[in-house]
Amino acid sequence: KYIAKEENIPLEDDAAHLIARSARGGMRDAISLLETCSAHGGAVDLQRVEELSGGISRKTIEETVRAVAGKDAQAILSLIARFYEASGDFSVYLADLIEYYRDMTVFKAVRDMPREELRVSILDLTEGEYEKMSELCALFRYETLLYHISVLDEALLKIAGKIGMSGRVAVETALLRMTIDRLDTTPAALAARIAKLEDALMYGAPAPVQPQNAPAAAAAPAVPDRPAKAAPARAETPAGSAERPLDVVDAVHVYSKSDPAGASFLSGAKATLNNGTATVYVQSAFALKMLRNGNAGEMLGRILTAQKGEQITVRFEMQQTASKPADALNDLE
Repeated sequence: KYIAKEENIPLEDDAAHLIARSARGGMRDAISLLETCSAHGGAVDLQRVEELSGGISRKTIEETVRAVAGKDAQAILSLIARFYEASGDFSVYLADLIEYYRDMTVFKAVRDMPREELRVSILDLTEGEYEKMSELCALFRYETLLYHISVLDEALLKIAGKIGMSGRVAVETALLRMTIDRLDTTPAALAARIAKLEDALMYGAPAPVQPQNAPAAAAAPAVPDRPAKAAPARAETPAGSAERPLDVVDAVHVYSKSDPAGASFLSGAKATLNNGTATVYVQSAFALKMLRNGNAGEMLGRILTAQKGEQITVRFEMQQTASKPADALNDLE
């Protein structure tokens, strides 16, 4: 920035940050990139530095990460197609994506570190980049990030070694594989799947939805001394509504990181989504009271909004079951 000021080169802060990062500590490289970016006159902005530094735009990387988190195969293939049409270098694309995943892994591993020390000294991010990474990190488990890094590294090695696979195919295969981890039996993939199962056991998971036109199952023989448990009673859904089951396991897992005590009241909770409102059913009146009195609804709503890509508000209700023994906690004030 000092050199730009002395040479009367308009230089934006984010552009200066990217020049320094691209030079990786080399002053000559930084000066050379600044001269290249300012050669045609005008202000040196972030877009110009991204175009001339040989790296991939951070927006493209962030869009890729969000598409993987949302398991959106169409978005992934569209991103790769645009990159291919622009004659991009897929080895650089993968290297930048691996570096972003590395930063997310570090972000999750050292969250207790002072914010500014983590942002500036460890991750070397601008304020806006840090906020965006914080949002995207909430969509992944730590184990999943490690698994995804191993998949990307394997694809990069295939491109570098030219093992019978083009850059585009290697990237497409890797990213699509990251959206369907059940097909992978590597230790890293299994660790990610086990982590998700552990969350489901701890926080509960919604029952599978029976298709409307599915054939009726054969009636099971009656067992006199073990009556069937009645299903939770819920308010009737108006005709034409779009209510559907909602999986909140991932959201509760993220919420538990900031409020473990509040998340404990969501153990075994089920949820539905209708017109942007998530109704979360809890198992006791005491849990309902504690959740309604705090800011759990607001926090859970923000997490679900980030994960699902649509505005979601949360309200809590109590599951009602027939012949349920009285809960001594219900009388607590």
